[in-house]
Amino acid sequence: MLKETIKTYDKIAEKYARKHWHTILLLSEKNEFAERCGGNEVLDAGCGPGIYTSFLLKKGFKVTSIDLSKGMLKEAKKRVPKGRFYRMSVTKLGFPARRFDGVFCSAVLLHLNDREAKSAIKEFYRVLRPGGLIFISTKVGRKETVKVYPDGTKRFIHFYTAKFLKDSLEKAGFKIEDFHKNMKDPDRDTWLCIFAKKLPL
Repeated sequence: MLKETIKTYDKIAEKYARKHWHTILLLSEKNEFAERCGGNEVLDAGCGPGIYTSFLLKKGFKVTSIDLSKGMLKEAKKRVPKGRFYRMSVTKLGFPARRFDGVFCSAVLLHLNDREAKSAIKEFYRVLRPGGLIFISTKVGRKETVKVYPDGTKRFIHFYTAKFLKDSLEKAGFKIEDFHKNMKDPDRDTWLCIFAKKLPL
């Protein structure tokens, strides 16, 4: 289902970017990430059209951004010409260990199943330096669904329990620092926001 979801994002990329570019998304959380992150090298994991990449660059970070959607990457490169964008999966990062001081991952795990989400969290741990910060936001609940849009495109949406995410992060070697629920979105779904740090070796 991930391939179908990527096809959808390829198709709607331009429309998605226009709709969301100027909306206030995770306003307090993204500012908190910028304040908490103790280094300069940041990974925007699942960057979409580059909304958070643009924000982090303006905050003075050196940002590397990845996504699997060619359409989204095309939009990101157009809207954030100073960005560094790569087509890459969060479950298999092509970066050396301890490369980044921070990982920002918003609205990405919700398109993965449990096994893939655990793989992504392990990869985030691997590429973070000791003491590095991770931020994750995703939908919270106990279900999976395939959302079908009027144009016939589909997106796989997976809801995670707070316990699953907490356990997965701690087993990977992270220490949870903040764990809170955010706004309900237009679909009336609740989002969970997590800040965690990679424990020093």
